[in-house]
Amino acid sequence: MIRAATIALAAMAALGAAQPGSASEQGARDAAAHNALYEDAKKLGLSPQSVSEMYECAAMWDRWIYIVESAADADFVQALHPELSVGNARARRIKWTREARRFVDADHDEDYLAEHKADAESEADRRYTRYANGEERGLKTMMEYLGICQ
Repeated sequence: MIRAATIALAAMAALGAAQPGSASEQGARDAAAHNALYEDAKKLGLSPQSVSEMYECAAMWDRWIYIVESAADADFVQALHPELSVGNARARRIKWTREARRFVDADHDEDYLAEHKADAESEADRRYTRYANGEERGLKTMMEYLGICQ
């Protein structure tokens, strides 16, 4: 699945490069769109309230790390909001994983956590695929999750 997503990202990059303007301009425009959606989501004032949601946040930040690390356009990466950096994404992934574990009381065992984590990973994979395939709501959904998962 990651190979297919990488191919899709390469296709999107090729399409972007075919548009008027330099690749640098396209990367900056793409980053601006990401940044705007991220900022809009932050303004919603929402935050994860359950173990599942906390694990979803960790998983979405994990997918974002992959996206940024594999981005072919350095101008895109440079123009991203500082909160969307790989370093910050790693810190947020760790934060939400820890929050999920703290949220669970003593009545829940490791199987409970593992089940919720697996479900969250699966959902994050589906959202990532929609983003990588350039689906209409893929970008918006990705950035909404990251904006909510502060």
